[in-house]
Amino acid sequence: MVKNFIIFVLLVIALASTTALIRLENFHYAVVVGMCSASKSDDLITSEEKHHCLHRTATRSNVLWHIYYAVTGE
Repeated sequence: MVKNFIIFVLLVIALASTTALIRLENFHYAVVVGMCSASKSDDLITSEEKHHCLHRTATRSNVLWHIYYAVTGE
């Protein structure tokens, strides 16, 4: 019983870490490529618009590519 609970907890942690990795790699690639470059000013409205743009942008065709590039560092 305890073994199954530990396996479940580890799977949940792995899933949460993987989704965070995918999201951060998507943000990283969008910023590097310049997909969400608004104006050069750093005011609050521009930062908020850029944040929303990063959440909406899909940079690669499959989430497995995000994992691959995040792990390999390419």
